[in-house]
Amino acid sequence: MKSNTINYIVFDFDGTLVDSNLIKQEAYYVVSHSLGYTKQVVANVLASVSGDRFSIFKKIVTQVADAGQLPESHSIDDWVSLLVAEYTELCEQKIATCPEIPGAAVALSQLKTMGYLLFVSSATPLEPLKRLLSLRKLDTYFAGIYGRPATKVESLQDIMNTYRLSSEELVVVGDGEDDRESALVTGCSFIRVDPSFSPENIRGGYVISDLSMLVTTLERLKFNIYD
Repeated sequence: MKSNTINYIVFDFDGTLVDSNLIKQEAYYVVSHSLGYTKQVVANVLASVSGDRFSIFKKIVTQVADAGQLPESHSIDDWVSLLVAEYTELCEQKIATCPEIPGAAVALSQLKTMGYLLFVSSATPLEPLKRLLSLRKLDTYFAGIYGRPATKVESLQDIMNTYRLSSEELVVVGDGEDDRESALVTGCSFIRVDPSFSPENIRGGYVISDLSMLVTTLERLKFNIYD
């Protein structure tokens, strides 16, 4: 049985290393409260807009302004900048101490000891991402940290170019569609972190409920072993 030469692993951050997806979602509601009663606007935007915090708040503020309800104390762009800053600060406070995805720290330690080169690629802006990894004492595990404004596809391409990798040498570990799509575009393998194991959520690659399963799943992936 032929083994794949997987030696490089790219991790998503939120929902993959730390249990922070709900924290970030709720923070949009908390921060947007300063615009007035915007609960339904925020819900509609989060359900329909994919993107980073800048694009999401731009859509929220614009919809509030279009409805004639935007407080006149700031312009649209100033409101976006203010809300992004408040959101970043609130998320940092909460995510710095939130629970990890089970098995995360142990898996990172094992993989680094085994000789894998590890990276983080997130939709979080780069500098806040670096601060969070440092606060959680995870930064030392990674050979590279990638965040916005780079897309996840751009980050994978940069890693592959920098280390002169073929797609067979790299695997993406993440919980989101943007993780799966970045792996698909670049031809890399994908391991989905999905605690529900719902079949409709599995759209390619392998699936694990948490990172305690990652090391053994990587070995299965290397030898193309499916359950």
